[in-house]
Amino acid sequence: MRTEAANNRDRCAFDWECSRDRAAVQCLHSTFTAGSIAHEIWKGLGLPDKMGYWQLGGHNHCQFPSAQRAILEAYVKKFLVGGGIADTNVLRSDGAKADLARWMKWTAPALE
Repeated sequence: MRTEAANNRDRCAFDWECSRDRAAVQCLHSTFTAGSIAHEIWKGLGLPDKMGYWQLGGHNHCQFPSAQRAILEAYVKKFLVGGGIADTNVLRSDGAKADLARWMKWTAPALE
């Protein structure tokens, strides 16, 4: 996460990036929770491999993390190029735990 924006609020121009950076700490868990709920819906549709979520910090803004390169390539090959067989059922946000019981008052049905 970009801590310089969070620590220097008075010098930030008001824009999406600055607003996002200010709220990044508070939003980490809610963003992962929303991704986790979406993943439950995709599971209910029988398509959990089509929805991947992995929020990873520790890199510069607009820089793609090298740790996620393999899964990105797996998605591209499987869903855009064709012929991919890698496991694309990904739901990761290092260190975050989604409290689905608090926000998801329903059980995703297995749809056929």
